[in-house]
Amino acid sequence: MKTIILLILSAFTAFAATTYPVLTDNPLRTFSGGGTNLALLNTNQTWTGTPTFPAGFYPANGITFRTLYSAPTNLFFGTINTNATTATITNAGNFANCTSLLQVTLPPLLGSNSMVFVSYGAETTNANAANCILTAYAGSGTNFIGDVATAIRTTAAGSTYSSQNGPGVWLFANQASFTNQIGNRAAFTTKAPAEHLFGRTALTDTSTNWTLYLGLSTTSSHTNLHIATLSVIEFVKN
Repeated sequence: MKTIILLILSAFTAFAATTYPVLTDNPLRTFSGGGTNLALLNTNQTWTGTPTFPAGFYPANGITFRTLYSAPTNLFFGTINTNATTATITNAGNFANCTSLLQVTLPPLLGSNSMVFVSYGAETTNANAANCILTAYAGSGTNFIGDVATAIRTTAAGSTYSSQNGPGVWLFANQASFTNQIGNRAAFTTKAPAEHLFGRTALTDTSTNWTLYLGLSTTSSHTNLHIATLSVIEFVKN
């Protein structure tokens, strides 16, 4: 009798010890692929698949920047396109008159008030007769955004890094709309803040994939230019 009671108690003990902290979609309580298909929050692990997370930033934690593009290599330009006047680069379509620095399709911006910056390092090995001008355009019509007349060091060999505005040169900002922006006009880095902006205008639709163009030009001569760490950055604002 005692033996029977002990067997019953041991059976209850074994039953109580069997726990199932998660539910599966099959009666055997197994996972497809076994434990290798599980992600654990308290364990270091290597993802062999391609996990996708919802787009989102956390302004309360100060996480508000993301990289839209980063050049995989440094760039070298032996000569820069020469334009007699800056008027040849400040209209829609004038990207064709520039030396192409970047033509890239970027993902949709995350915010209707997001700001877009370009960051770069530049180095020349020799003195140059004139500035190298950086000009930005956007959208299928290569709409003119603005230009930086003093983007690259001119009179002597040396380095320049874009730190004029925040993480780089500010190009434009969505103005409570993915299709209307405010942006910087000619020589914006040398003008007072009140002169920087042109009014709301439809540069491009940033709710979908959109194209950014960066061009280089000079009014006289600019040679042997190295561009490094070229990046396009989004500052996400509510």
